[in-house]
Amino acid sequence: MKPTTTALYFIILNFLFNLSPLSAQPVPAIDENIPYLVTFGGDGDTAWGDDDFCQIIFFSIPENYEHPVFIRVYDPDTGGDIDEQKGEWDTTSRFSVYGGEGTCSEEDARRSNLEGNYKSGNLLASKTFAGNPRYDKKLVYIRPF
Repeated sequence: MKPTTTALYFIILNFLFNLSPLSAQPVPAIDENIPYLVTFGGDGDTAWGDDDFCQIIFFSIPENYEHPVFIRVYDPDTGGDIDEQKGEWDTTSRFSVYGGEGTCSEEDARRSNLEGNYKSGNLLASKTFAGNPRYDKKLVYIRPF
């Protein structure tokens, strides 16, 4: 079975909590004791634990924060050393950043299914990656905000 034609990832921003200019929080957190988040493509087997082929992660940034915020994704492509293969590599991964009013407060965005207005807020940036060794085991900036 092929993993997918498109894997969908969302990173969602909201402006609520304090961050210092040099702080960063890894996802997954160290205390979760897992090395990477995995999202399979749309043709992937849900028995492997991914039931909707999407990750939604909320980051909160205070409205009065005046420094750039950098979002980096580790190894965003498909087909590298740490990617889990099942079938052919025909998957793309899209990372999208949403912000502004409704991003976090929209009930559909906080549910564990992909129905309704789960892409709430304003689309600030989006990048799509396919298999490219250039990105293997590298941090890639989505863009500074």
